[in-house]
Amino acid sequence: MRHFSLSVLSKPLLVIALAAGLQTSCEDKQAQEAHTSDPVLADRAPDSAVTIKDPEEGVRYPEFERQERVERIAALASAQTAGKESFGICATCHGMEGFGSRDGVIPRLAGQQEKVLIEKLVEISEGVRHRPEMEPLLSHIDTDDKIAALASYISAMPDPVPSFLGAGDALALGQEVFTQYCVSCHGPNGEGDGEARVPRIAGWDYASVRRTLIRQGADRSEIHETGMSDLVSMLNEAEISALADHVSRLVPSPGAVANEP
Repeated sequence: MRHFSLSVLSKPLLVIALAAGLQTSCEDKQAQEAHTSDPVLADRAPDSAVTIKDPEEGVRYPEFERQERVERIAALASAQTAGKESFGICATCHGMEGFGSRDGVIPRLAGQQEKVLIEKLVEISEGVRHRPEMEPLLSHIDTDDKIAALASYISAMPDPVPSFLGAGDALALGQEVFTQYCVSCHGPNGEGDGEARVPRIAGWDYASVRRTLIRQGADRSEIHETGMSDLVSMLNEAEISALADHVSRLVPSPGAVANEP
């Protein structure tokens, strides 16, 4: 972890550093606003009137402090009752069962690892993960207690099964790619790792997995999950589709049955 002290900077160097920081911020924002015409990558219609506002100065935490905040929230006592009340707002888009949308536009939430949920909610609340559609709901995740309660409730929701599968015509390829690139982090059954904040992917719908992979490979994504951008850059379209199909067939819990297209 790097630590910088302003006391060692001369005034001219400080001015240069601040100017460079402003330039980088502008470049980052321009990159974030660059949209692709691929409908798979488009989260919302380009003419949406909702825009995300940068949080007030001082709201965002540095990366290492944000991770410390995730751990602090995870240590709070479970409060699923309060979380259920908050989820009523989330259900407007994600559905009462947390399925999201089967095309992957609205993410599945139910059964996700608790710390993964906390991390994503913290990033959204601090404005580092841009989700314009979430802006009207930020008051529901503006404290550690609210985030803890919501994540606790969602992570305990039953799995949304059956999952929707792909064509099933390249499953051997999908398994090969999954074994080579995905097992080491997500586990052999796609269960994820809560402590390491690795998402659970077992039982995700084919379209949702494919969309997520493609979006991670797009430069416009404001946050690239660790290692995911590098992975997607090594895969061609056929491999991405095959991988998504394989993941959609991973059984998230005993007795789960997939739904053929």
